[in-house]
Amino acid sequence: MKKEVVIKVSMKCQKCHSEAMVNVAKQLGVEVIKLDGDKNQLTVIGEEIDSARLTCSLRKKFGYAQLVSVKPATEKKKEEPVPKKMECQWQPLLCHYHYIEPSPCQYYDEGSVCSIM
Repeated sequence: MKKEVVIKVSMKCQKCHSEAMVNVAKQLGVEVIKLDGDKNQLTVIGEEIDSARLTCSLRKKFGYAQLVSVKPATEKKKEEPVPKKMECQWQPLLCHYHYIEPSPCQYYDEGSVCSIM
């Protein structure tokens, strides 16, 4: 069963935000992490999340972490839009290849002397 855990953590800077996210991501069962920077809250969604262990881990790192709420996660079902039927218009691919005739080769007899030297 998925749970949604909300934890309030004292985070002062962007580096603290990223460290908190990394710390939470290491925990077992975490699937989604949402960060609300204005309220200094982390929302963690996942299966078999140990909220007490998660809070203690954040408390060790940041000094202050308060467990705000633990509740079953609500799954928002997104309505899948019905794909519009598109008509394919097949057009043959016309490729124009230009044939270049090879230049005539000159063959020398084996007994002839090289003209370069």
